[in-house]
Amino acid sequence: MPKASVLVVDDSQLARREVVSALGPEYDVSEAEHGAAGLSAARQRRFDVVLTDVNMPVMGGIELTRLLRALPDYASTPIFAITTESSPDLVDRGRAAGVTAWVVKPINPTTLARAVETVLARQAAG
Repeated sequence: MPKASVLVVDDSQLARREVVSALGPEYDVSEAEHGAAGLSAARQRRFDVVLTDVNMPVMGGIELTRLLRALPDYASTPIFAITTESSPDLVDRGRAAGVTAWVVKPINPTTLARAVETVLARQAAG
């Protein structure tokens, strides 16, 4: 069985490494350093899950989510916002753009891995 593909988008290399480490070797992980690079990667390849920071230079995660949702291949793809911010207004903006789950940094590696596993299992079940 092929590994699920995950796109991790964050301007912090350390943050990307933490997420990649949390996911472990069970996933085929690609990385992008900002939303525009993430969007480009998503247009070139179909990912099963997208994990994105919210505040990044060039393009933030909410804008990335909005643009991904406009692509047919990403209409129902799980998109996680991973950020230090959790204001109700920002969370509402993220949800309106199509964010599936909101994860506040610092991440709990076990919780993140389980959340990704859960959304992938739901997708597989139809």
